[in-house]
Formats: sequence, structure tokens, C-alpha cells
Amino acid sequence: MHNFKISERFDVIFSVFDSINFLNTFAQWKLTFQSVNDHLNENGLFIFDIYTLKMLKDDEGKGPTFRKISKGYYYDKGTTKNNTLVWDVKIFEDIGNGLYHVNEYELKEAMYPITKVDSALSKHFEILETKSMEKGRKVLFVCRKK
Repeated sequence: MHNFKISERFDVIFSVFDSINFLNTFAQWKLTFQSVNDHLNENGLFIFDIYTLKMLKDDEGKGPTFRKISKGYYYDKGTTKNNTLVWDVKIFEDIGNGLYHVNEYELKEAMYPITKVDSALSKHFEILETKSMEKGRKVLFVCRKK
């Protein structure tokens, strides 16, 4: 999402489910904001949500989750490293006869101070609204192209 280039322009661009947090560096966040700006029509809207540093604090030391899913079982455990939440994810896929195939993933979500995000956004956008959600763990941004 930080380096896409297509020939179309849009009135609205959405990025949901804290997708931006999965970018590796804040430089990639800034490139994403630039790419979105480049692909919006005049006065176009950019709407997205991010997890905040409060999520890191709240999830620190939290135990793993394990639950049944349609094709087996899902496990995840998050650990905090600096400004990043690193998810150890395992999906135990039921392949029959009491056997499971384990699919393993490591997912990283980076979080930054809201003031830093605001500053980077304001180069391209007027921030129309920010809405705190999940007791401050997540913030929704509604921005208009300058």
C-alpha cells in the first residue's frame, strides 16, 4: 500500500482493520499517505483506522488465545518489542483422521504516537475528524485531500 500506482482517481479511499499498522516503518506510513493523496480526486476523503501505543501497553503480558475455527483451531500470542506488537499465529488445520497441519505466521504491527501520525498526515490532508475507539486502543481518521 505504500507504493501503489494506478491510473485511476477516487473520491474515497478506505483502509480498514488497522492495515496501516502492518507496514514495517514509519517511512512506509508516510509513503502510503503520499500514495493515497496521489490517487484521490480533489477534496477526496481518506478514511482509516490504526491501533495506538495504548494497545501495546494494554496487551503487554496478556496470555495467548486459542479457539476453534471452521477448519480446525486458531492460536495467537502477542509480544511487545519497542513500538511493535509481534503476533505468533498458528492455525491447526484439520486434515482428517485426527491429524492436523500447522500453518505458522509471524505478523508485526507497528504503532506510533498520534501526534506523529497527525504531523505526517497534515502534509497532504486536512484532518476532519479523529475518533477514539476501543477505550483509546484504536483511532479512526477521516481526512480530506488538501
